[in-house]
Amino acid sequence: MRRGPIGAAVLILLFLGTSASSSPQQAKKPKSPLSSGIDSNAASFLGSAKASPIADDGEFLRRVMLDLVGYPPSLEQVKAFMADTNVDKRSEKIDQLIDTEDWADRTSRLFCEGWFGDYH
Repeated sequence: MRRGPIGAAVLILLFLGTSASSSPQQAKKPKSPLSSGIDSNAASFLGSAKASPIADDGEFLRRVMLDLVGYPPSLEQVKAFMADTNVDKRSEKIDQLIDTEDWADRTSRLFCEGWFGDYH
């Protein structure tokens, strides 16, 4: 398994919850107070920088898998994810990945490397 620093996207996805993981069709869904607070803090931090557009399903799956479990999705996983019509499929995929041993292993290794250095 490839190991590296945890991406900012993971932190954003974990803290924003469903608002960051919603599909483009759900863009009009009202945000939770937590999401709105994080969005306003991010906007003040970024200043005049423009926000990135919402990623399509294939790009989202690749990014979330690299950030959470450390490897890209297989062709079968991409096909299944893109064929899924569930509007909450992004947040469900995040929950599914966080429930895996791969996520636990990657997160514990990143934590140990952060606190104790490279232990290989």
